[in-house]
Amino acid sequence: MPPPTYIETPRDRLIVHSVLTAGSDTVKVLLTTPAAKGSANPNPVRVGRAIVRLSGGGHEVTLVEAPAGFTECVAPLIFEPQQLGPVQAGCYAAVLPGGVLHGTRYTLRVEAPGREVVTGETVVPAAPEWISFPEQSAVRVTWSRGSALSLPFVLRWRTAAAATEIPPVWTERIFRGGRDIEGRCVMVPVRSEGTLFTNPGTSARTDSMQFQIMLVNCSSADASPGQPTLQPDSAYAPILLSVYDQFYAAHVLDRARGSSSTRSASPGLSGAYGVFGSVATQPKRLVLVSSGS
Repeated sequence: MPPPTYIETPRDRLIVHSVLTAGSDTVKVLLTTPAAKGSANPNPVRVGRAIVRLSGGGHEVTLVEAPAGFTECVAPLIFEPQQLGPVQAGCYAAVLPGGVLHGTRYTLRVEAPGREVVTGETVVPAAPEWISFPEQSAVRVTWSRGSALSLPFVLRWRTAAAATEIPPVWTERIFRGGRDIEGRCVMVPVRSEGTLFTNPGTSARTDSMQFQIMLVNCSSADASPGQPTLQPDSAYAPILLSVYDQFYAAHVLDRARGSSSTRSASPGLSGAYGVFGSVATQPKRLVLVSSGS
């Protein structure tokens, strides 16, 4: 799951973070409370011994706290160096038979010791549709001072979801001197107005975006700290068209605004702060080639 946005909440209030991804058969829920006032450790406190159930699509599962074989609930931010670690206390996970389905309503129920019952509901967005994408030719990038930037190009898509975003991603493969290098870069979509689009209605609409691609933080797998940034000749990277239900859209918009208000601090939930929402994605592979290669 993407990381939560922490807000100013009462110290004893439960915070629930769960974002379902269409097509995935893994479902996760993170339960925390804010750190105690004046605590030397500012990180949220994990909440254990809860009963967590998810139902929808003809199935109901009980999520288990810190089950073996699962990774941690929240993925590191893409610019952070650490990898997704093993599951920890307060992270509840399960395999959902048939996976998370597009257009399906899912309900969440959380019973944590000594707290009121928390409920949530989300309808998973339909998959977005690509209208135009530069598949026939490579996108040229020019290197300067450790990063590469492309010329502007246009993408078009269609969706009825509440919000659409093209987030930064890791490259799939990078090449230098004709060789496939074990390493990666971060590919960042660049647009002055941002790469988050909202849909005020409920019907499908077509949107387009002119933007540039930037490659940053390129390094080989065996690079030592302090080594110069690697400059690959070319790279394969996914453009991840991501659409959000109304609740995760509200959460992301609050994060983009830097809001810490509790007024809209529980989209998709009753009885707790946090978010219960869903996303759907439609990836396409982009080929990036350095000018002069």
